[in-house]
Amino acid sequence: MQALARVVQIMAEAVAETADDRLPHRLCEAFTAALGVRSAAISVMSDLDHRRLLHAQTSDAAGAEQLQFSLGEGPGLDAFLTGRPVLAGDLSGADARRWPLFAAGLAAQGLPVRAAFAFPMSVSEVRFGVLGLYQDTPGLLDEETLSAARIGVEIAGAALLKSIGSDESAEPGWLDSPDLDGVEIDQAVGMAMAQLDVDAQTALARLRARAFADGRPLGEVARDLIDRRFRFAPEDRDRTER
Repeated sequence: MQALARVVQIMAEAVAETADDRLPHRLCEAFTAALGVRSAAISVMSDLDHRRLLHAQTSDAAGAEQLQFSLGEGPGLDAFLTGRPVLAGDLSGADARRWPLFAAGLAAQGLPVRAAFAFPMSVSEVRFGVLGLYQDTPGLLDEETLSAARIGVEIAGAALLKSIGSDESAEPGWLDSPDLDGVEIDQAVGMAMAQLDVDAQTALARLRARAFADGRPLGEVARDLIDRRFRFAPEDRDRTER
């Protein structure tokens, strides 16, 4: 029970600090300190197509988070979809078959992510985000660490929601801070819908296909479309997504 006691203590200390603008940052630091993982990231989501990265502790974690959303596959999206933790202990081996594009993207970008553990964040069975934990060596979490992580996610989710509702006159700074993809992707989806005469889901799929073909993050491709560095042609409407 040492891991559980440690995660509760460290998470409680992180939540008790007064600088709410850095709450996601403090929570990620608490997870790595308590669980002994290399890095952590927290995202909020309304559905599989709308995600906002609140904080990623390392550039590798940020890259893995961004890659999942760009490709539309990965442990974090599966955790949000199913409402259950998704554990991938060997992304360069057996788990690569579960998300082949994600695994290939990690290798292509040289991201040293060999294991990923995603936990849905929810309140009253309504999911609103995902915690991602990342390791640069393969291997699964042991049962004690896994149990501690589950408790930590509950504490983190409650802290984030409490921070939002603690002052009706103002939202916490972390909620206002720009994310890595943010509004640009929604704007780009709208432009792609108009150019291709398709629905939002198909427009996002075309943006993801373009990002995959170019080997670039979805956010970069979205900004290029917004800045009119390219536009979709009518024939793009009927192309396959990947």
